[in-house]
Amino acid sequence: MPNVDTGQTGGEEFSPTPTPTPPPLTETPQNNTTETGPTPTPLQPGGRTPSGPSGITTDSGGFASDIDLPSREETTLGLVALLGVAAGARRSGLSERLYRAVWVRYQRRVDPETDIERAFQRVLYVLGREERPRRDGETVRAYLDAVDADPRIRRLARLRERTRYGGVVDETIADEAVELADEVVSER
Repeated sequence: MPNVDTGQTGGEEFSPTPTPTPPPLTETPQNNTTETGPTPTPLQPGGRTPSGPSGITTDSGGFASDIDLPSREETTLGLVALLGVAAGARRSGLSERLYRAVWVRYQRRVDPETDIERAFQRVLYVLGREERPRRDGETVRAYLDAVDADPRIRRLARLRERTRYGGVVDETIADEAVELADEVVSER
């Protein structure tokens, strides 16, 4: 064979250099016990190997994770603190005030009759905080005259009367009532 370098011709000698074989991409079980390799480390509970000097732990899948879960004592302390904050908020009335603030500013739509009534109740709540609450036995018109309510609140009261006593329930009336209530509440 004329073009084959056998290392026997004159000139440079052919000397093969050994190239290292790359490690396999996936682990394969080896039955050969004569090879020496890294000693497997025992797994901790949860399938993680102990932390090395870098503080990085590996799970049983071989992936590195540097997130340590809180201990049982830390979890218990966190829950106790959370319960303490919740109890303090309830005792101080903060949870009720927060609920009221959301209730006044946001109205979830249900049906036209409920929407109109709720819009009216939201405005009455705001008036009760700013002016005075409505007294027992006081009519809506007398109350609105006493607190000198603006025309939008009076319009909302008429829409409510028409719905409640006249039986007129319509989606457009509900839309107008909610819009009026939103305007009044957002200004105050």
